[in-house]
Amino acid sequence: MKSCESEKAKLLVVTTKDEITDLTKFWQIFSWAVYIGLSDQAKEGHWVRWNGESVNPFWGTGQPNNVTFEDCGCLYYNSIHDIGCHWLLTFLCHQINF
Repeated sequence: MKSCESEKAKLLVVTTKDEITDLTKFWQIFSWAVYIGLSDQAKEGHWVRWNGESVNPFWGTGQPNNVTFEDCGCLYYNSIHDIGCHWLLTFLCHQINF
């Protein structure tokens, strides 16, 4: 997030099926996963955006599964999955200029 802020932008948060579809059209090649600013670190099972706003993400099949303390959300092959927050992932920023 601080990298986005240094560019006067915000971390891109993806939560809906339409947003996922739009993003995958924009960025066709996902070599691994993309961090999308979701977390349930504060309260297990209560997912929020990086700014604290509650969300109900469009999860992939069998997700979130919290296999190994997976408290962050990522976009992985056209759906949202939970993943450990310690992973170093690509992330996207967005900037709105008026």
